This record gives sequence, C-alpha cells and structure tokens, in this order.
Amino acid sequence: KNIKIAQNIWENGPAPFGSSLWPRYYSEVKRHGSAWFRFQNAADMTLELLLEGELEYTQDGITETVRPGELYLIHEGSDTIFTAGPESYFHRLRIMLYGSMVRNFDREFQLDGRRIIHPRDPAQLDGLFRRMGEYLKRKDPAEAPEISAFACRVLAAVAREGTQRQPLPEPLRVILGDMKDGLAGRRTIRELCESHGIEVHTLMRLFRKHLDTSPREYLIKLRMEAAKHLVGSTDLSMKEIAGQLGYCNALYFSTAFHKVFRTTPSEYRKQRRMRLPE
Repeated sequence: KNIKIAQNIWENGPAPFGSSLWPRYYSEVKRHGSAWFRFQNAADMTLELLLEGELEYTQDGITETVRPGELYLIHEGSDTIFTAGPESYFHRLRIMLYGSMVRNFDREFQLDGRRIIHPRDPAQLDGLFRRMGEYLKRKDPAEAPEISAFACRVLAAVAREGTQRQPLPEPLRVILGDMKDGLAGRRTIRELCESHGIEVHTLMRLFRKHLDTSPREYLIKLRMEAAKHLVGSTDLSMKEIAGQLGYCNALYFSTAFHKVFRTTPSEYRKQRRMRLPE
C-alpha cells in the first residue's frame, strides 16, 4: 500500500534560477510492501531522508541499507536502484535538485562520492525538507530567487550535518578493519580482543562512545550487509555464503538472515531477481 502524503512539482522553475539550481520535486511517501525504482544516469541530485523503516540502495554497484534518521544522496549521472521487501515499511521525504550548478555545489560542499549521511540533527533536515515542499506547493514566481537560495542552504545543511565524527581511536580502527576482513572466521569478541591486547570492557566502551552500538551488534550488521549482497547479486549457494560469513551451516545462516530481514535468503534472492531490470 502506497500513501503519497505530499507531491509538489515545479519543473525547472523561472529563469535564470531554474537553469542554475532548482528544487523541482518534493514528496513525502509512506509505503507498506515491495518497492523498486531505478534512477538510470540520474538527471538530478536526489536527497532522500528516511523517517521510518529501512531501504536498500545500490548506487554504481555499491549496496547499502539506509535506516531511520539517515539521508541518502543519489548523485547526478549515477545509476541507482532502491528496493524494499514484501514485508517492509518505510516513510521517506525526497527532494530532487536540478541545474547547471548542482555538480559544482556537490564538489564545493564535499558531498561528491558520499552516499549515506548520518545527520547529528535529523529533525533540522526534516524541517528544511518540509519548508522546501511548501515553496514548491505555492509556486510563486516572486519567490524564485529565495527558493534557489534555499536549495543551496539545504545542501549546505546536509554537508554540515554530515560532517564526519572525530577520527576513531587507533585500537578501534584496527579492530574494525579486522572484523571486516575476517567475516569468514568464527572468533568470539573475547578472542578478537585477546589478539589485539585490549580488554573486552574497553572495547565495549569504545564501540558505544564512537559507534553507538556493541561489538556483537556491529559484527552481525557487517555479516548481514555482506549476506544481502551475496544472496542478491551472486549465484553462490546458501551453504557457500554461510561458510564465507562464518556461519556453521546454511540453516543457522538462514535463521539469522530471517531474524534481521524478516524473509529467508531464498525468498530475498527470488524477489531481487524479479525486480532486476532487463
């Protein structure tokens, strides 16, 4: 079930603002169930702020999951697909920016190459998005300079809110790299700590302080992100995928996958292939 709460469109806008930087589209959508859409050689820069639920995006071959409070950037010229499973739900705001200055601002605000933004204050971006929607709803030509300037303000806010956190401490950075490189291993968190000469409680504190999660939760997330990629984009058997990700057998892997995504790996693979463009 798709509920389009708002959709305001003002294609290109009055000259000269419509040819330089213009927010030509705003929408707010709630959706239950399957969803699939592709931006092929995207003509716009699209900003998607997820308020509830989860969405999976694949941009130029890189697949990532976006969660509530996060913003996803679809860059002009990219090839991007977003998907939601049959039992999924999401609530999302979208702004699409058009114009000759889009790529310049993308570089100036150091957003090029970035996809997921983790805002420190998602509520601020929510308010900016909704204000943009009101501008586009009114379609007042007298407001064109203000609207174009406000689009620049939104991009600046995204860049500011997405400023990277302080660099991770060296012990944490090394252990994160070890986790990512050793998904096939079955080492416990305690064994991982012992191999790096760090106390478990110290590692727990570092994870909570810098990543707002636990080592175990982070490792599960890494494995499940890799699982979605391998199930959805390869022909490997579930047994082979389970082995690559450190699960003792395919049944245990399938159970873990279902717990996180509320669907089995086989069902997820089938749904993905049904949605792939020809």
